Amino acid sequence: MLPHNILVSELERCGFDEWTIRWIRNCLDGCIQRVAVSGSLSKWRSITTGVHQESVLGPVLFIIFIKDVDSGIDWTF
Repeated sequence: MLPHNILVSELERCGFDEWTIRWIRNCLDGCIQRVAVSGSLSKWRSITTGVHQESVLGPVLFIIFIKDVDSGIDWTF
């Protein structure tokens, strides 16, 4: 998982416009979750890394983030 600020920085570096970045940040910010174990519930906590599983945004941000993962690598066979 990546912190939201790193994901947003990558969008800025890729040249996304300010409105789109703000929209994605709004989708990421404000999400909360809690865990249930054997009927006991944890406290609600803010999610500051990753993207919730029900979102199509997760796979899209993953592709954007890894698009240049091989940059700077020399391939010789």
